[in-house]
Amino acid sequence: MVWEITTHELLARYRNGERNFAGVDILKAYRLDGSDIIYVPGLEGAYLSGINLRGANLEDVSFEGATLDEADLAGAYFLGSCSRKADLRNANLNFSNLSCADCREANFGKARLERVNVGNANFTKAIDPLFGHSILAGANFKDSTLRKDLICREGNFIWDTIMPDGTVERDTDFNCAC
Repeated sequence: MVWEITTHELLARYRNGERNFAGVDILKAYRLDGSDIIYVPGLEGAYLSGINLRGANLEDVSFEGATLDEADLAGAYFLGSCSRKADLRNANLNFSNLSCADCREANFGKARLERVNVGNANFTKAIDPLFGHSILAGANFKDSTLRKDLICREGNFIWDTIMPDGTVERDTDFNCAC
């Protein structure tokens, strides 16, 4: 079920103890009674530990510096979102789409990242992003803590992928023997 919500409403409901926001579409802008467009701020610095945003549309939403540890973000759509310096430890991001997302310096310690699309996303200086059977084409892992052999492992698709040491790798056979 998809339902629309503003960041203000989500934060207020979270503060009141609600944790299940599965399937939400976070509004980026809205109108009140035909008035001017009101642009909604992101969730920068928000404390959202344990939140359920499974299958949510989080396109272009900023989570910069937010705490999302233990969050259920499986199947969420993060296209163009910003999770820079976010705490995503122990989060479930399986089957999520983080294409073109800014994940610089985010902490992914023990996060679940299976079958994720991170094409053209930026993971510069990210902590412990560990992917399996994922699309990593065009992603930037420069200076991240992820080892090259864990990027280039069977099941991950890489193409023009920037490794932690700054080299660029291509592999089209899904065996990732780079």
